[in-house]
Amino acid sequence: MSIFSIDPVINRAQTLSSEFYLDENYFELSKEKLFSRSWQLIGHRSEITGLSPKVFLEGFIDEQILLTLDDAKGLACISNVCTHRGKILVETDCKADGIRCGYHGRTFSLDGRFRSMPEFDDAENFPAKTDD
Repeated sequence: MSIFSIDPVINRAQTLSSEFYLDENYFELSKEKLFSRSWQLIGHRSEITGLSPKVFLEGFIDEQILLTLDDAKGLACISNVCTHRGKILVETDCKADGIRCGYHGRTFSLDGRFRSMPEFDDAENFPAKTDD
C-alpha cells in the first residue's frame, strides 16, 4: 500500500491515485478507520415507533443495531446483540417496554442497560458493567 500525501491547501491538492479506489486493502481500512467511526444516517425519527432492528451499513459494516424510542427517554441506538451469548435480541419492528433475549431470558431497558437474568439473583459480582 502506498502512502498518500494530501495537501490541506485546496489549490495545491491533487487527485488521489486510482490505487486508493481500487485496492481492497484501502477499502477494508476505510471501513474500519472512517465509516465505522463516523456518523451515518440510519433513518428518520418518524420511522421509529418502538423497537426497530437495523443492520448498520448492510453489506459493508454489517453491525446489528437496535433503534429504540421511549416516551420518557427519547431515541436510543444500541447493540442488537445480547451481551451473554451474542443472540440477536429483536428480529422485527415492535412496541415493548423492554428487551428480552430469547436464549436465556436476560432483560434490558430500552437504553440498553441490563435489568435481570432468571436464576441469577444470588450470583456474586453480577451484574457487572460488561452486562450492559
